[in-house]
Amino acid sequence: MKSELVLVPLDNNKMDLSGYIYPEKGFIYFEDFVKDKDIMTGFFGFLNPVKNNSYLKKLDMGEWFVVKVEYSNNIIFIDTLSNAVKFERGHIAYHGNLEDSLEYLENKKVEV
Repeated sequence: MKSELVLVPLDNNKMDLSGYIYPEKGFIYFEDFVKDKDIMTGFFGFLNPVKNNSYLKKLDMGEWFVVKVEYSNNIIFIDTLSNAVKFERGHIAYHGNLEDSLEYLENKKVEV
């Protein structure tokens, strides 16, 4: 099954914009996921982000997670210009600061 890597902005407490606190590693699942564009009812992140994206820098709250998401698992495009997506579940592949997470994504594009 095809999978994608999604870059997720978190604060220093590993909390996303909806209030979900991410574990250091493992599987994540949004129990009350709703198939709509509201980022408060699912996980939020960016597919194929551009390294020098000023929007990402504005969202930089301290931590960035890279989550491997199966494409069929309810990926909903929220904004096609920024490749912002909402998703229901995934597996944490990496976490670090913005620059290191973007570098990880660049190196892993071929492997996904």
